Amino acid sequence: MATVDLSRAYSRQLEPGGAVTRRLVANGTRLTITDELSGVLGANVTWTVHTRATVAVDGSGAELREPGGRRLRVQRQQPAASDACSAWRAVAVTLPISDPPRFDVRGATKLFFTCSPGTPRLEVTGDAV
Repeated sequence: MATVDLSRAYSRQLEPGGAVTRRLVANGTRLTITDELSGVLGANVTWTVHTRATVAVDGSGAELREPGGRRLRVQRQQPAASDACSAWRAVAVTLPISDPPRFDVRGATKLFFTCSPGTPRLEVTGDAV
């Protein structure tokens, strides 16, 4: 298990005293990522991952497939209420010319969902399949 305080990285989106903490727990073939949020300034909250794997989105999550055959099933665990968050979406990564990337984004996909303001916790699991 590892816990990381991301508050400094998100300081522009937080009220004074607000915090973002990420906890990573690996258990066998499952990785659980939990983000605890407090004091977010009235904006929607978006959980995002960038990948070069092929992404197939379905109603309950997404499957990431690498060319070598490895697969990862990704699902949102919290918030469980579908009305609190959008469905998963996958889009090709693009960056404006004025914002040069720190890494090559060709062939990368952004997988994400967005939740309403005030969402206190996001939890996502990834299971090797």
